[in-house]
Amino acid sequence: MRPPLALITVASLLVPVAPAQADSAHAFCRLSPHDHTATVISGPCVFSQRQGNANVSFNGVQYDFPAKDDGNSYRRSNEETGIRFHREGDYTLTVLWRQPGAQRGSTNCVMNPQMYGYNWKPCTIAPLAGVKDGFTVRFAGRYDAPWFTFRPAPGSQPTTNGRLMLDGQGKPWRLHGHHSFVMTEVGGEHNRLEVSAD
Repeated sequence: MRPPLALITVASLLVPVAPAQADSAHAFCRLSPHDHTATVISGPCVFSQRQGNANVSFNGVQYDFPAKDDGNSYRRSNEETGIRFHREGDYTLTVLWRQPGAQRGSTNCVMNPQMYGYNWKPCTIAPLAGVKDGFTVRFAGRYDAPWFTFRPAPGSQPTTNGRLMLDGQGKPWRLHGHHSFVMTEVGGEHNRLEVSAD
């Protein structure tokens, strides 16, 4: 017996996407502006490197770090947990090989980390019955633990990063990422839900 199409489609969100090139990897990034007035931005990213030239695709922006400029326009620090790129007076971009706070071999979620910090909680993801590409995210815990349903907005394309989804109240959210992903509310209270499936 074949599984329902919705189950196959949502499961594909949770399967790691193979990098397009051998020198690319899915990672978790943190961008810290140096003016200390802007909010630190964190989320999934893609790190690429060829002949020492690094590129990071994060939050819709491509960051380039040519090897010849290391020590001049930026400083690169290689660490066991990832790589840090520091542009004096501008920003620090940290690329982490593993999402911080996530428990290995499980699915963890965090709500509005920019306000409350990365207090990860175990959660589950399940297909939304009868809705192609729809799914439910449920935090572990008692009956009153938070849970969210998301269904594709009419006309949204399944392969688009930034796909428009609607929650249970019909409010729009943007879906970014695949295996580990981020849901960002459009307008409203600008809520943010991050999911780490390891």
